Amino acid sequence: MPSTEPPDRVPLADARALQLARALEEADRGSLLLSACERERAGAAARSAAGGAGELAPLVERARALVELAARRARAVGALSSAATTGRGLGWLAPVAVLLGLSTHLLGGRFVNVLAFPLLGALAWNAAVYLALGAAWVRALSRRAEEPARAGGLARRLLESRLAARLARLAPSTAGGEGAVVAAAGARFAELWLMTARALIASRVRAALHLAAAALVLGLVGGMYLRGLAFEYRAQWESTFLSEQAARALLATLLGPASRLAGIELPDLALIRGPQASGPAAPWIHLWALTAGLFVVVPRLLLGALDTARATRLTRRLPIDLSGAYWQRLRGPGAGAGLRARIVPYDSGLAPRGADCLRLLLHDLLGARSEVTQASPLAYGAEADAIELPEVRDLLALVFPLAQTPELEVHVRLLADLRARMPAQARLLVVVDSGSYAERLGGSAPARERLAERRRVWERAVREAGLGLLHIDLSEELGPDALERAEAALWTAPEDGGRP
Repeated sequence: MPSTEPPDRVPLADARALQLARALEEADRGSLLLSACERERAGAAARSAAGGAGELAPLVERARALVELAARRARAVGALSSAATTGRGLGWLAPVAVLLGLSTHLLGGRFVNVLAFPLLGALAWNAAVYLALGAAWVRALSRRAEEPARAGGLARRLLESRLAARLARLAPSTAGGEGAVVAAAGARFAELWLMTARALIASRVRAALHLAAAALVLGLVGGMYLRGLAFEYRAQWESTFLSEQAARALLATLLGPASRLAGIELPDLALIRGPQASGPAAPWIHLWALTAGLFVVVPRLLLGALDTARATRLTRRLPIDLSGAYWQRLRGPGAGAGLRARIVPYDSGLAPRGADCLRLLLHDLLGARSEVTQASPLAYGAEADAIELPEVRDLLALVFPLAQTPELEVHVRLLADLRARMPAQARLLVVVDSGSYAERLGGSAPARERLAERRRVWERAVREAGLGLLHIDLSEELGPDALERAEAALWTAPEDGGRP
């Protein structure tokens, strides 16, 4: 849910415990790993231990207790936590890059073309990288985003593959019902952790890539000098399209800064032109090596240092959004201030009792101090623009009667349009009320089968729109599982970049 408050900032370990505990609770609907009593007891103990340390400390203590308890019962839970360090295991890239750079000269000849120097490709590639980073940084400034280049796709693949590998190695310990819970928790944890730690993971990945790029160039340069100790390199050049004057201008542009810095004059190109002419390669090697150091090694090391510093800062104070319904419920009865929900019945109004039941459910979902309002019923066949979307800031509860059969061009299209047009980060809760329809059909076995079939039809229709669904009977008191099912319906709904 959106919030006007800035995100909380916690140490990395605390953020990991908070999101893993949430993933476990969301996945453990049958209380196979964590019973309801244990969850309540952990919350009470955390509030007591935290004293007056604020709202965040009890949440962290409760999460740590639940994760520890679940880990004792399923070893794979601990593997999930340790797998969330993606980005730190890339230290092997730099040594491999050095060896790759060194190896490029093993099979090389003794003649080097100063216009096709081995380092020229590295310079061109790094220039392209700098342009891409600059463009991403400009786009980030225009969005006022926190990170210039998020590398979200790479971060997601690294995290998901790491979690999958850990679970695969622990397959024997995740058999049975608990195994299904841990597997579901792993998938949800990957989603939550990526939203929380994307900037940290991306910073670590970028730092490793910057270091590897610098190491590759150092390997290229080192390979030339090492081989030059045993063999004599000879320099020459030839070109189909470039005249001597054009070649000199090109090399003066590329190597000019290094030439002025080292005090090495560019050798005369006329003396080394053509396949039969050559000259000492040492001056050219020195100039190209210094150029690579100036424009690749130094900038890449600086960029890597900046990303490393940013990753270190994020490790100590990682932003985490604790404004969603899950967190609001844990913060206690005083939570939810500033959150707004809107109830919109479809085609028929809600009975006062049913409206009160749904309003209480939404207060439980968002927090007791949230504001819940009810709109007039939508007419059958109404379009998405009939709903006052500016009034929907945090949650829209759209209530359909089970008596209606969902239609592709009416109900599904409405839901799909709403999902596309909802305000940024607001969520849509689809509610199907079976109260009046169940009362009309009665309690016979055929009636129960008809109700079940109609529910399945609604589930398929709502899933077609890419949303979750909450089945409830608003003519009766809602059961103790209504809140969990409402949360599950919201969590099933795609994030679309919004907050969980």
